[in-house]
Amino acid sequence: MTRSFDGFSIYGVLFLIFLYGPVLLLPVFSFNDNIFATFPLKAFTLKHYASLASSPSMINSLKNSLLLGVGVSILSTVLGLLAALAITQPPTISAKLIG
Repeated sequence: MTRSFDGFSIYGVLFLIFLYGPVLLLPVFSFNDNIFATFPLKAFTLKHYASLASSPSMINSLKNSLLLGVGVSILSTVLGLLAALAITQPPTISAKLIG
């Protein structure tokens, strides 16, 4: 069975490459010793990560981001669970009285 690619499929693949390509290249360029993100890579270095670890403001920002991310994840999980339970439960007498 052969699969033919129409214009929409090709457009979708090109769009995903355009959207996620730069995100996939960021870790590669983070280890580069050059100021600018260019190929070929100049040299391998960890100095950017060392400066990140030695900066108190960056450590504080990382802590705030992690705290906010964990809090929002817990809240959205609880709200999603409650919404799923509300949708899947049969109607109760109070729901019939309200609506």
